[in-house]
Amino acid sequence: FANSVQPVIQKLTELQDQMTTQKNSLEKAVSHSDPKAVVAMVRDVGVSFGHALSFVLEGVVSAKEGRQTLEEELIAFHDFHKSRGTYDERDLLPSEEFENLKGYVDYFRDELRCASFDFRLNGGAQFRRLMWEVEVFVRFAEVCEEVKKRDIIQARGVAMQVVGWRDVVVKILNKEAHLKMKARIRYVGERLKFFFK
Repeated sequence: FANSVQPVIQKLTELQDQMTTQKNSLEKAVSHSDPKAVVAMVRDVGVSFGHALSFVLEGVVSAKEGRQTLEEELIAFHDFHKSRGTYDERDLLPSEEFENLKGYVDYFRDELRCASFDFRLNGGAQFRRLMWEVEVFVRFAEVCEEVKKRDIIQARGVAMQVVGWRDVVVKILNKEAHLKMKARIRYVGERLKFFFK
């Protein structure tokens, strides 16, 4: 009988140790789930994230990874779309004035004299430069169609109310500029998607 009681006592001792460990773990979890402690922890995490985010958004100049000049960035973007066959090179240039990507890059370097053109940037500084580049791209949008007298008369139409010149211009631009701006917005979206990939 004594021999059979010993394993039962050993098993009960193991269960007691296990239950004590589980109890301590649950008490610790309860203390961490105190609403005030949770709010304080979330605030600390938010502050820490906010401090770290400023370094990311400013870009880390000493970092070796992910740094590019504007020229390298545009070449990588164009090569990516060429390899996928998603865009014709003409769609990736803002105007017919630019024969190729080199002309567009030279425009930034020589005519616009982009201050950060030759700097290798990353993070937020690179993002700000990207936003500037797409702004320049969108500003090249123009209605190349010649507006004829017939178009103006048709835009004025026959209405029960007075149609002003502002309404005529809006109608003509809606008809002609809509597709141009759609292509520009698509470019901006693709540039942003490529940046964040």
